[in-house]
Amino acid sequence: MLLAVTMSASVILATSCQQAEDARPATDSQKIDSGAARSAIAAAESAATVLDEWNKAEVVKRLSEAGLVVSARGEEIRQPFLSVPGELLDVSESQLQLFIYPSTAAREADSRKLDPASASPPNMAVSWLQPPHLIVSGKLLAIHLTHNEHLAERVADVLTARHSGVSP
Repeated sequence: MLLAVTMSASVILATSCQQAEDARPATDSQKIDSGAARSAIAAAESAATVLDEWNKAEVVKRLSEAGLVVSARGEEIRQPFLSVPGELLDVSESQLQLFIYPSTAAREADSRKLDPASASPPNMAVSWLQPPHLIVSGKLLAIHLTHNEHLAERVADVLTARHSGVSP
């Protein structure tokens, strides 16, 4: 009798374990094939790009939230090697030339022609008032003029961080 009860308990236990195994949710790799996963990632990146819109107000907001003192000069600026006009901002006693493009492709067409070290075309000598720091992010191109390397890095970090609410 004891043997029959023990065997019955073993069968019930084994059946319960199998049912629990079957009831466990599938792992991510079991649920989604790699093609579907790649599509989902691409869609998420596309949605993030749509949200990654730049305008002067957003730039001022992000820099101010990072603790920098920002004021708009209200002056338009043109650089002969860029296809869009820009605006001048004062950022913690430095000058930021801000250029917002209609598309990332348009900004890339202009920024591809620039030497990052000089923030100008390689065949053009530009007499900057202070050392230039080229910043590109999505549809934004900025030329930050400052001797302060720490400030230059801070501004670049703020302007290149995604707009996900994460502060640099």
